[in-house]
Amino acid sequence: MSAVLDLLTDLVRLDTVAAAEERAAQRCASVLEDADLDVGLVTWSAGRAQLVGRSGGSAAGPLTLTGHLDTVPATVADWTVDPWAAARDGDRLVGRGTSDMKSGVAALVVAVAGHARRPHLCRGVQVVLTAGEETGCTGAAQIPAGALVGGGPLVVAEPTGNRLLAGHKGALWLRLSAAGRAAHGSAPWLGDNAAVRLARAAVALHDERGWPEDPVFGPITANVGYLHGGVQPNIVPDAAELLLDVRVVPGVALDDVRARVASLAGDGVRVDDLVVLPPVFMSVALGQLDLLFALVAIIGFRWPAAWALPILTKVTPGIGLVWFLVRGEWRSLGIALGATLAIAAASVALDRGSWAAWLAMLERQEFPALGGGLWFVPVPLLLRLPLAALLVAWGARTDRPWFVPIAVCLSLPTVWLNTPTILVALLPFTAAGAHTPAGAWLRANVPAIPAGPPRRAVRVRPRRVPA
Repeated sequence: MSAVLDLLTDLVRLDTVAAAEERAAQRCASVLEDADLDVGLVTWSAGRAQLVGRSGGSAAGPLTLTGHLDTVPATVADWTVDPWAAARDGDRLVGRGTSDMKSGVAALVVAVAGHARRPHLCRGVQVVLTAGEETGCTGAAQIPAGALVGGGPLVVAEPTGNRLLAGHKGALWLRLSAAGRAAHGSAPWLGDNAAVRLARAAVALHDERGWPEDPVFGPITANVGYLHGGVQPNIVPDAAELLLDVRVVPGVALDDVRARVASLAGDGVRVDDLVVLPPVFMSVALGQLDLLFALVAIIGFRWPAAWALPILTKVTPGIGLVWFLVRGEWRSLGIALGATLAIAAASVALDRGSWAAWLAMLERQEFPALGGGLWFVPVPLLLRLPLAALLVAWGARTDRPWFVPIAVCLSLPTVWLNTPTILVALLPFTAAGAHTPAGAWLRANVPAIPAGPPRRAVRVRPRRVPA
């Protein structure tokens, strides 16, 4: 910990407000080079360099850890201490950038250096420290693609309230401009005050509380960061400009955000993009969740409580409960529903806020936009869900349990490229239904897998042999 605090202290004492990140990059490079990492500085402009360092490697691509070296400005009069003195207050270090995000940079640099010193085998580690992040990630855009090794996971060392999140909000910076008509200040009614128009827009945007919310990231936020209009007091402003920082949550189309901003700003206000950084979010269980659904489709016949997983995560894949309904297996149906309600009640008691945000999102019907470079089946759920229910019902009446994983696959809210992973559940059903030694072993030793339909008796007619 002392090494992290020492490095953090040195970094905070370097004023890197939208400039001079090279000194911070050199300080971090010294720590990484002492651990024998291959380190290089990518110069962006005078005094503004970015760091790329690597240790080891594999075909799978390294684990990349990243952070930014610049900070937002500090108004000295608002501080009780020098923002760049890195003063200690008990067990706290006080200064500009201690949270956003020189603490994260110091922690990852020291952690990677310690990791590299220990003999081990791994996929490799890559460190990327950028400049100009606070002004729209302009520095990261200047790093040549050839300077980086992709293919592996990425960890961003932003504090995020000390919470681990698989993604981050997007940043949509907008320029709002208004054109008016100049007039003398003694007769303002003869002009069209562009500053007043944008002032009304600023108040409307600031007071807006109806932004879409995300259960993980919370609501969209909008900050009026800059407002300017006019040239002197006795002239009606004929032009004005407002800069808006909108932090966008996953699942909300950027065009919808722009439209909401334009509506709140009112007539006569033009909205243009400044910075467009879409939100990033990835399910921690991407792929693995489909395997879990496959497992439920297998063991759910024996242990119905397992159906709580697909119901509470995706809702519609709980279509497998139709099996119990059609066959009149009321006890199994009750266990499945009871387990679901019990888990839901416990989670509501532990985190009522997330449930409220999720229900509000459903009420507003603000569902994630599809696409984003991922392939999906463009068939609406309203068409697939009845087909899945019929498939389960048919399987229940004809004793074909392998219909259930197919139905679960069809009933997902969105059928992505990886969704057919669920169909691995067909393998044990097929093996258990086969009249082979392996099938007999499965039926005898894996009671979670129901036996397939009985083998049809084949009637053989006696062949008449001529005398």
